[in-house]
Amino acid sequence: MSDKYVLQSLVDLLGADGAKAGLRASKRLTLNELVKIAELCNMKVKSKVTRNQLIDLLILQFDKRIDKDIEELKMMNSADLAEYLDRTGCSKEEVIELLNKYEFPYKKSDTRTALIRHAADQISNLGLYERIASNKRS
Repeated sequence: MSDKYVLQSLVDLLGADGAKAGLRASKRLTLNELVKIAELCNMKVKSKVTRNQLIDLLILQFDKRIDKDIEELKMMNSADLAEYLDRTGCSKEEVIELLNKYEFPYKKSDTRTALIRHAADQISNLGLYERIASNKRS
């Protein structure tokens, strides 16, 4: 059984917080082994990453709740998109990762709910602007 499958199973069975707690309590899973797992997942790991930071990054990788791609998200209006994001149960970190991926500015101090509303507004507006631009070109 591959390490990736084991981590995915841990997250599925215990949830993100339970999997993090289990990995942190593990005396067998070293930083080097975690780095190898991250590399198998095509994750870039900084040389000075701590064990706990890497555990957080790995769990985030396996605890993806947003299952629509950006094109599907851009087609939704802001209210529907915010409802979808909230309904998925995605973590604050996953919303931040989404905002970072598309270079949307945000405040790290915002709550999960505020970040969801902000992400929904930004993504929905981007989709609207793209639709307007494509209609003008036609």
